[in-house]
Amino acid sequence: MANESTQPQPTPSSSPSILTTLLSNARPEDVISYITVSDPVIHADGMNKYTSYRVDCRPPPFDPTPSTNNNDSTIMPDLFLQNNQGQYSSVLRRYSDFLWLYERLHKERAGSIVPPLPEKQAVSRFSPEFVEERRLALERFLRRVILHPELMDCDALGIFLRGDDVTFQHAKNVSKSVDKRSAGGEGSVGGGDIMNSSTHLSGAGAFNLTPQKTAGIKKWFSEAKTTLSNDLVSSPDDDLFDEIERYIESLSIQMKRVSNQASGLVRKSKEIANGLFEFGLAFHQLGQSEGEVLGKKLQLVGSTADTLSVLSAQHADAEWKKLEEPFKDYLKVIHAVKLALGRRHDKRVSYTALLHEIQTREVNLHRRRR
Repeated sequence: MANESTQPQPTPSSSPSILTTLLSNARPEDVISYITVSDPVIHADGMNKYTSYRVDCRPPPFDPTPSTNNNDSTIMPDLFLQNNQGQYSSVLRRYSDFLWLYERLHKERAGSIVPPLPEKQAVSRFSPEFVEERRLALERFLRRVILHPELMDCDALGIFLRGDDVTFQHAKNVSKSVDKRSAGGEGSVGGGDIMNSSTHLSGAGAFNLTPQKTAGIKKWFSEAKTTLSNDLVSSPDDDLFDEIERYIESLSIQMKRVSNQASGLVRKSKEIANGLFEFGLAFHQLGQSEGEVLGKKLQLVGSTADTLSVLSAQHADAEWKKLEEPFKDYLKVIHAVKLALGRRHDKRVSYTALLHEIQTREVNLHRRRR
């Protein structure tokens, strides 16, 4: 009878876990390798300190031949590449410029799911680790925008990628002026001024913005949301969006639980690494206090514990990259979907309020004509 201990055991390399296989797959935005954010440089201009990034757009010649890679079957077609062949550009942008692009995308494509932008950070934002993490996050954001079929042709994106310093700053000033005029209650603002901000930028197009209504009406919208919510203008897609909202809310709850568990696993792995380090240190000290033979054995145990501590720390870092960080990114994407759904609801409230206002004015006009 064969001894069970002689049976061949599967090695980790021959039987990878399903979770590891899934998480090791490339993300869709990874194929947009011609968009890069690189070369972070920290600038100190008096009290103003910031980090600039080099944004390169180097779209290769478009190849209409479909990919033969089986892993690319679910990747969306790159419409940006098809429409921007050979349009190379290289510009310097800082985080506030990315934030401007993020806000303009929301305005130009209201209701679209805009990819999440890395959050602001007040402390340690110039450490090498944080700068590198932000660079990767900004690159991921920009590639997702390029891959988004509803965002890839936005005027603000063209100016962001190709505008020189003067053109880009002028576009930012014009958009800020339009926002102030809209918030100040000056009514509808024509697109002429914004069109002029990009007329000398080849291929970038011009802004096509729809300004908000007056501040007084905005305030009334906000106060009337609760009363109008039960009597909103309906559309054939309302049931579909209600189902989507319920699904997203449920997904958000479940994903938060998974993310918390992943964070807990990473935290425990770090605690194990620290515990093994302390364990090894204690045995090293104990070995130094004992005789030669016993002392060497105890110090050997301490060295083994040190090795296990290093391996545990590396394992914790791998867990963070493969588990905690992706789940946090999923939560940010879910939040972006919630923002899009919330803007749709706000537009319904605004539209319903305007209809009520039009009806009231029609009644008053009818009374005056009598």
